[in-house]
Amino acid sequence: DGRTGYVIDVDGLLEREGETVTAVDTLMSSWQFLPDQFGLKPGNWAELNLDAFSVPQPADFTYQEANGWQRFSKDYQTFVALRVQPSTAPTNDVLNTLLRDAGAGLNDFTVTNSRPFPLDDLLWQRADFSYTANDGTPIWGFIMVTEQNGQELVAWAEAPTTTYNDLEGHIFIPMIATLTLD
Repeated sequence: DGRTGYVIDVDGLLEREGETVTAVDTLMSSWQFLPDQFGLKPGNWAELNLDAFSVPQPADFTYQEANGWQRFSKDYQTFVALRVQPSTAPTNDVLNTLLRDAGAGLNDFTVTNSRPFPLDDLLWQRADFSYTANDGTPIWGFIMVTEQNGQELVAWAEAPTTTYNDLEGHIFIPMIATLTLD
């Protein structure tokens, strides 16, 4: 609002300048301001305590467990699915397997190259994708994978392109950033 300024100092090795620039671009494109309220998650969400982790649940998203995933859905095309399990494979291998599964049977499934995605105190590997649903709705989404204390954390989010950008910044990323392993 013109009254507050922020400075971020990012240092990196000269020989890895491209990676540093990518990290700065990610910081700039994902910077968000959320209301700061004691004891409340963004949007006054309730905290849902599951077996392996706790996560805030947006009021207009329903929760269900399905095949080892904890799925939070707004409608049949809009969801965040989370999974925590013991690490068994390298992060990139897990991401590539999930992307292969996500695109199975879809002719127009396209994927961006995976990239490091810093979020809270974790470095995730993230790939974005798009496809057209059976009803003709264009869908955008992402899959992110990281490892923490021997646990593999996966986040998979999708929404129609008409609502994706708003949901990614105000629901998907804040929800994933505040996930806490138990």
